[in-house]
Amino acid sequence: MDLGLNLYRWQRAQQNRDLIECIAPLADALRQTNQLDHLWFTRFGARGPHVFLVFGCLDDAARSDVEARIHAYIAEQPPSTPLADGEQQERHDECRGKALWIGDRQPGLAEPDTTFFAPFDGDRRYPYRYAAHLSEAQQRSVWRVVGRLTQHQLARLQPTEQGQTGAALAWLTSFDQALQTRWSSDQITALWRRHAGTLVLGLNDRWQADPETFEADLSQRISPNNRAAMDRAWAAVDPTSATSRIAADLLDAVGAPDGNPHTDRLLREIHHVALLQLGVWVSVHIPLVLYLWHRNLATEAP
Repeated sequence: MDLGLNLYRWQRAQQNRDLIECIAPLADALRQTNQLDHLWFTRFGARGPHVFLVFGCLDDAARSDVEARIHAYIAEQPPSTPLADGEQQERHDECRGKALWIGDRQPGLAEPDTTFFAPFDGDRRYPYRYAAHLSEAQQRSVWRVVGRLTQHQLARLQPTEQGQTGAALAWLTSFDQALQTRWSSDQITALWRRHAGTLVLGLNDRWQADPETFEADLSQRISPNNRAAMDRAWAAVDPTSATSRIAADLLDAVGAPDGNPHTDRLLREIHHVALLQLGVWVSVHIPLVLYLWHRNLATEAP
């Protein structure tokens, strides 16, 4: 059975430190003893800023060990930097009643530096429900690859010259290049268009009303500096890198595109969370996804 955890830490820097110093080595140790099938996490604000983690396929002894080690780690850490008055409630209200799992439905606001653990099972729960349209074998393959991606993103939380936004761009451009040899140009363009439509209110309606005018205006939504940086990142993708291998394996696990909208939603959610894992917020997702949509429009066969 899987183990779910909400780890309530107010600041992104504190969350990153917890992930680097505690969660990553703990997951590595569990993998070495074949006690962990996959690890996944995202960041959320219900009841207060926190990291929501799922440890996949742990036995009872391993679950108890995970809880004990995380509690011991938190006890040794300095307390969270206090939020401004009203900020915790504001972050909770921004979720608009959305709950990712039972941990987000507990009464009241959370106390800082606390945890909520609970068994986590069932393929209809978030995030597993996004792959419920696939066969059981495909689902297992998808979440194992997503676990590798999570491990990959954890390593990129360490300060580097590339930075977290650069790591986010490296993931998306690597995935886009993997698409080029597996999907048709119109399928790729539609994938990024639908993703962009989840980020910009009314975008799909405007595109459907007048596609030619909207596509002509799309390039104006991407600044010259952003476009130049993204062009460099796309050109620098190494198809033999770990990032590219994970992207290719994810597409192979999902299978050939069959027009099923659930596949687009699954891939969109994986990308969305992969960027949140890096601490890259949604406002930064928008230009990255618009760039990939426009780039594939420009190369699409007439």
